Amino acid sequence: MRKKQQMLAIKKNSKRILFDSKHLKVIDDNGWEFVERKITNTSAAIIAITDNKEIILIEQFRPPVKSICLELPGGLVGDSNGLELPIAAAKRELLEETGFRAHQLEQVAKVALSPGMISEIMHIFKATQLEKFHDGGGIDNEEIKVIKVPIANLLSFIDSYQHVVNGNIMIALSFLQNI
Repeated sequence: MRKKQQMLAIKKNSKRILFDSKHLKVIDDNGWEFVERKITNTSAAIIAITDNKEIILIEQFRPPVKSICLELPGGLVGDSNGLELPIAAAKRELLEETGFRAHQLEQVAKVALSPGMISEIMHIFKATQLEKFHDGGGIDNEEIKVIKVPIANLLSFIDSYQHVVNGNIMIALSFLQNI
C-alpha cells in the first residue's frame, strides 16, 4: 500500500503545462500528454425521453470535426460560475438547448469518453416527465436544432444519419433498451 501511495505522489508532482490557451491546456503528466479544460473537467449529458417514447437529440456544428453532429443535449458543468453541480448543469443545458424542463431527472452513468486524451468526466442523466417552455436552440451563437426521434426508430435513424454521431448517443442506447 505504501509503495502505491509513493507512486501516486510521484505522479502528482510530475505534472507540467506544455501549452496554455484561452480555454484549454495541454499537460504532460509523467510522460502522458493530454488536454484539460481550464474552467472545468466535468460535463453533463441528458437522455431526455418524452411521454410519447421519443428521445430528444440535438444537432450542432462542431469545428474540431468540421461537421454537424448529432448529440445528446448537454454541456459543461460550471462553465459560467464554477460552483454548479452536475444535476444543475443538466437541468440548465436541457432547458437552454431543447426548451424542455424535466420533472424527473436521475443520474444513470459517469463516464470518460476519451480518457487517454482528455481529463473530462461526463455525468449522464435520464430526464422524464418533460414540459416544453420554449423552442430551445441554445445560447449565444450555438445554433442548435432540436430533433425528436421515436426510441423504436433510433437505431435506423442513426444508421441513416448523414453527419457525425456523438459517442454519447451510443451510451444512451444501452439505457433505452427497457423503455
